[in-house]
Amino acid sequence: GLATFTVCKTCGETVSCEHCTVPLVLIRESVSGKRSFLCPKCTRSSSATVTCKRCGSYNLLPLGIGVDTVMDECKKLFSPPAGGLPLFSLDAENMKNTTAIGNVIEKFQNSKGAILVGTERALPYIPKVDRSIVVSFDSLFLIPSYQVAMRIIRLVVTLRLSATKKCIIQTRNPDDELLKVDGANNLLAWYRSDIAQREALRYPPHTTIIKVSVLTPKDNLKTIRENLGEIFTEYEPDIFLGRGSPKEGYHLLSMILRVPIKMWSVIPSHQPDFELSRLLGALPREYMIEINPEQLF
Repeated sequence: GLATFTVCKTCGETVSCEHCTVPLVLIRESVSGKRSFLCPKCTRSSSATVTCKRCGSYNLLPLGIGVDTVMDECKKLFSPPAGGLPLFSLDAENMKNTTAIGNVIEKFQNSKGAILVGTERALPYIPKVDRSIVVSFDSLFLIPSYQVAMRIIRLVVTLRLSATKKCIIQTRNPDDELLKVDGANNLLAWYRSDIAQREALRYPPHTTIIKVSVLTPKDNLKTIRENLGEIFTEYEPDIFLGRGSPKEGYHLLSMILRVPIKMWSVIPSHQPDFELSRLLGALPREYMIEINPEQLF
């Protein structure tokens, strides 16, 4: 895409998917050239000519660096007469199946001095290359997930292994500990530190996190919050408003339960909490329940 997320300059609201509240990616359609928004989670698309759902402003600002933006810069720098290097990309449009991916990779490998631009999803398919470059690496730290550190480690290690000569990372924090993981010893030290932090914060694998979300009218917000707090009081729930709202006049209310692993696990020797299972099963259909979700907030 052109930008990984878009915010309203008037009120700060993030432009999000109406169905799953994930920040939308601004893309440029390959055939028409028109701009549109794409949800990276459910893949629904919508018009780019929208207004802020919170304040109604048209003053929307695209942020982050997407594949299309990088490709545009590469074309300026390396297309004839600047250099004439072959350019290829792996993004949502040409990663719909393994055949399409294989075709792009084959053309890239058979083209001398070629440049391949791709998203994180392209990592498993990238062959050995002379150099690998990460653009706008710091944006990964903004992802609201307790698993983001593991994601960053996987990205750094994969790219360093794929580059035979040099791996270049664009960052404002070159001394970050995650960027120093380049071998088994460093990786083990980081893993031990990460596991200790997860234990202190009651994150998996030390607990099972259960997230319950519901889209509710503003007038019902207080009542639903109190009801959830009363029903699940034994499990010390954290109840809060989610990021943004896909529907005017509504709020996304979320609840987080951190359950001891022995009370909610697939391990046969663990005794499941049948009462918690009953309480969750009794919630109305409009409540969404996620186990160990990627994002908590």
